[in-house]
Formats: sequence, structure tokens, C-alpha cells
Amino acid sequence: NTQHTTHNTQHTTHNTQHTTHNTQHTTHNTQHTTHNTQHTTHIAIIVGSDPSRPTKFAISWLTHRNSDPFESMAMSLLSKLLLDGPNAPMYAALIDSNMALDFAPATGYHHGAREAPFTFGVSGIAPENVKKVEDTIMQVLTKVSEEGFPEERINGILHQTELSLKHRTTNFGMAVSSGLNYAWIHGAVPVERLKIDKLIKRLREELKNGPLFQNLIKKYLLNNQHRVYITMNPDEQYVQKLDEAETSKLQQIQSSLGQDEIGKIIDQAQVLKQRQESVQDVSVLPTIAIDDISPEAPGKDTVLEERTVSGSGNISVPLLAVPQPTNGLTYVKTLFNLNSLPEHLQSYVPLFAMFLTNMGAGKWDFRQLAQELESNTGGIDASVFINWDPQDAGQHSVGLLLSGSCLDAKLEQMFDIMEKIATEPHFEDAERIKSLISQK
Repeated sequence: NTQHTTHNTQHTTHNTQHTTHNTQHTTHNTQHTTHNTQHTTHIAIIVGSDPSRPTKFAISWLTHRNSDPFESMAMSLLSKLLLDGPNAPMYAALIDSNMALDFAPATGYHHGAREAPFTFGVSGIAPENVKKVEDTIMQVLTKVSEEGFPEERINGILHQTELSLKHRTTNFGMAVSSGLNYAWIHGAVPVERLKIDKLIKRLREELKNGPLFQNLIKKYLLNNQHRVYITMNPDEQYVQKLDEAETSKLQQIQSSLGQDEIGKIIDQAQVLKQRQESVQDVSVLPTIAIDDISPEAPGKDTVLEERTVSGSGNISVPLLAVPQPTNGLTYVKTLFNLNSLPEHLQSYVPLFAMFLTNMGAGKWDFRQLAQELESNTGGIDASVFINWDPQDAGQHSVGLLLSGSCLDAKLEQMFDIMEKIATEPHFEDAERIKSLISQK
């Protein structure tokens, strides 16, 4: 297994990583009780938001008891199929259509609660479109429950699951233990959650035997009345009302206290103030001295294989290959030097990087490209690279970093996709560009 790094400078850097929504709502009602609740609340106005589209809306279901690892995995995959990427039906109907600007936090399936919630939420909608959004969510669920998902999308999601099992990060152990805790504290057998290959094998068998995901939609969403509808509208007096409510509450508490209780609170406040203002003993803090740092560079035994690759137009490009035990994955970074880019264009590089992997390339439109990435890679990301001169803090170089990962067996396909992205990107779809910008 080999980790490859391709670039035209000998400096390395780290690339950024996108993060999805993982905020979680928890409810305590049991699944056996039927509820269908409408709830409207007010929130503070967000500075910089579109004043014509201030509303947030969500439908959230209470689904199943968090004890069956197979059902939890199937629901997690269903969430990805419905929501993740431009090929997801919810994304196309709600975000791509510009009905909403983005998904709201807590959107998706979350297995952390005793009974797992499944939420579809959006932000940036016009108040008069709340019913339209609600109807669209239910229409999408009804359509998918009847037609199912394309086979290539299911295979792509399973491919991403396989990649996630092989990809190791520095916090891998903590992430695994944290994930197990959710089920463990609610009575599930934690070890069963680790048998991912067994669960995936069962999933493939279930998919052969019947419409697994369609049945889950019908059971836990369409036919499940244990749901809540949440509408959030901004209120210009929200902070003022909050302050007034707090002042009123404090006055009520104070009026209910006797003189002895008030005196005790004053004494405690004085003790707290003295402790906060006292000089603390910093010698008890853990410290590190220069002597604690080895003078030898870490990874000195790492083998760096320097090569030269011939490109088109008789251009030679340096290649730095780093053989490592990467668990069947190959990681690639390609750096394009932008030092010759005119200064008036440099401010557009972050936007260019964002569009590059999200607009389509070669023979693929943006949806087809997303499917190729999902089926063949762990993702390809474009980002701005800035390398500071270690000898002169005032000097730096600028580049565009195109990075990706894949299974070793998929390396040729990933290089083909990277080449198309770098040399044949699509930038002619103005509506797609507007949609990407609105999500930022």
C-alpha cells in the first residue's frame, strides 16, 4: 500500500475537510404513543441573512429503539441516500430548486438517543413557503417509497462506507468508542456495532430480497404519526424580550428571598470574586521545555521516493511517493503553482476552488460527477494552498491543492476523474453557481 504525493514544490501542507451537520435533538416520548404536533417558535435575526427568506422549518420523526445495529445502519444509509449530494432527492427538491438556501442543523438520522429521531429541516425559506416545503418533503418521500433509489447510488453509498472503515485518523479510537457509547447506554450490545462487514453482507442480502429502503420510509416516516413540525421565525425584539424575561425572573427570585438568604448569596459572591482575582500558582500546570523535544525530526525512517513524471507539452513534474501502510487506500495531493496569477484575480481563487469539484467535468454534468466521485473515490477536494517561507515570514507562495483518496484498486479511475476536473471543468451553468454560493 502506497501513499502518493504529487506536486511541483517540495513543501507539504494539510488539506481542509468538509463537515456535515451533526447537531442532535433528543425527545423522551415512547414510540408507542402517537403524536402529530405543530410548534412555532421565534429566534434572533441572523446578521447577513436574506431578509426575504428568514424562516426555518423542520419535520422530525421519532423512529425506532436504538438497540438493533442493523436497523440503525440501514437508517443511516437511508439518510445519506435521501440527503447527501446533488443526486439525493431531498437535495434536488429543496436546495437545488432554490426553495430553501440550505439544510438546517440536525437534519438527517441520529442514533444517539434512546429512540432515534429522523429530521428533514431547511433554513432560508420565505414564510409563505412553509406549507410548500412541507408538501415537497412528503411528496419526495412518497415518490421514493414507490420508485426506490438507483442501484448505482446504493452501491456508491456502500462504497463510501467501505472507505470509512479503512480510513484511519488520529482520533479513530475515540470516534469508535464515542459511537459505541450511544447504543451501549441504551441497552444494546456494543460489540455488534463493530461487525460492519457482517452488517453490510446482510444489507446486500436484504436488498436482493425486497425493497428495504422503501419499506423503511413507509414504516418510520410516511406511516409514522409520531412526528413534530417546527417553524422558526425571526423576531427583532427577541433579545430584548429575553433580557426582560430574565430580569423579571430574577426579581421574582429576589422577592421570595429572606434577608438571611440574600446575605448568604452576597457572601458567596464575595468569596468567588476573591478567588477569581487571586494570583494562581501556574507551577502546577503541565509544561514543556526545549529539553523535552527531541532534536531529531520525527519520521526520520520514512522513505521518500523522488521521481519525475512527464506531462503533456514536454513538461516534467516532480513526484514524491511515500510508501506507508495505509490499509488499502491511496492518498494523492497535486499542487498547482499560482504565483504567476495576476493579483486582481487571486481573491477569486477560493471561489474557483469551491466550483472546481462541484460543477461537472469532461463528459459529466455535476450530478454525474458527484456519482463518479461517490462510486470511485473517498472524495476529491480543491483548496487554496499557502506556503510560508520558513526563512522569511514576509515571503510566501500560493497554489491550488487538488487532493483525493481511493481504494488501491480504484487509483486509475480516480486519476481519470482528477484529470477531467483539472483540465475540463464546467463553469457555464450560472444557476448551479448561484446555488453553490447561496449555500455558503
